[in-house]
Amino acid sequence: MAMNIARVVRCAVLGLMFTGAILSLSLTSWLRAQSNLDTMNVMRVRLDTVTIQPGDRDIFVNAYYTFHLPKPHDIHAFDLRFFYDSLKTRLQPFILDGTACVSYTNFSNWAPPEAKFVVDGSSEINLTDSVLFRLYFTRGGLTDSESLIWDRIYSETARWQVGYLGLDTIILEDGWMRVQQPSVAVRISTPPMTVASDSTVNVPLIVSDLSGANVLQAQLGFVFDTTVLKFKGVAGTESGVMVSSAGVTKDSLTIDLTSSGPILGGDSLVTVSFDAVHRIDTVSTSFTAGSFIARNFDALVGNVQFTFNPIRVEGMEPLGGVSESGVQTPSVEVFPNPASVWVRIRIAGDTMGDHFGTTIFDALGNEIFQAAGTDIEWKPTVGSASGTYEAIVTNFKTGARTMRTMILAR
Repeated sequence: MAMNIARVVRCAVLGLMFTGAILSLSLTSWLRAQSNLDTMNVMRVRLDTVTIQPGDRDIFVNAYYTFHLPKPHDIHAFDLRFFYDSLKTRLQPFILDGTACVSYTNFSNWAPPEAKFVVDGSSEINLTDSVLFRLYFTRGGLTDSESLIWDRIYSETARWQVGYLGLDTIILEDGWMRVQQPSVAVRISTPPMTVASDSTVNVPLIVSDLSGANVLQAQLGFVFDTTVLKFKGVAGTESGVMVSSAGVTKDSLTIDLTSSGPILGGDSLVTVSFDAVHRIDTVSTSFTAGSFIARNFDALVGNVQFTFNPIRVEGMEPLGGVSESGVQTPSVEVFPNPASVWVRIRIAGDTMGDHFGTTIFDALGNEIFQAAGTDIEWKPTVGSASGTYEAIVTNFKTGARTMRTMILAR
């Protein structure tokens, strides 16, 4: 037992000694390299990293530089080359105004995906300016990011500039351009609704604030129950938003939108109309599988969240029963529904000789309103919460009762 422990300790010590030797050798090599750089004429050139906004068309990228020059030098010319993506951006003539190369003869050309920049002067460049030259791009298909990568095989080893100018080495750092991405998710919702069978229901699709998303074209879609709802049409409800096409494939509705300016959101974007299919029973349905895709390349749309509230379609069976005389109880109308400020409850049909009363209950079953008559108005109090309420209309003569569901949306 003691011998095994001694062997383990001995192995551990030897391992630590070996690791220490390796680290010491690595540190020595690093210090030697740093010491060599300290005694060398070193030129560093760094292409900037640039973030642009979705609507930006012009992109400017600085080439920054520094020199470490402990020995004699004459830096009056150089040739630097880099690669870019010509499908994402279009390179324009280099900009020298306000840079270290402003007073020198320059030549630049590009044969995508490579560009080169040549400077040749009679005197040394301004070593106190931090910008060597400036790249100018116009935006093409750039929607995310693009890398700017130096051609190191040429730029770092070109014999005529390393040595001829008094330089020992050139160190190059790549750059990139990217489009600012959204930080706020898009939210699309529909309100809870109650409609009668064989009637038209207009469903607003409410979208959150899109003022910073630069959406000019978009496609909106969802799945609906074709046994409950029959698609009629769709119209843009935000000013400037137009429906370019809308169609149903099986149970999926797809809506293509265009706008004369950025879609602002913050309210109803479109209103979709359906016919509630004739039925005897009462049923609730909701949209599913929502999608919202911006079609213009410079739009900023991140995650999209959908909240599709139920649409209650009430069947056509007699709601109030039949009176003792065999005459059907008049129907009950509730409007608007959903409501926000007031609700009107009206008894339609022949009410001669009948007496009616209406009682309204909240979602917890608490009685909150009561009134008599065939045409009454309920004005919810300021403290009334959004949600579902039940109105029960009683015919005091026959004893028949009718229940209606109301939606308060605030």
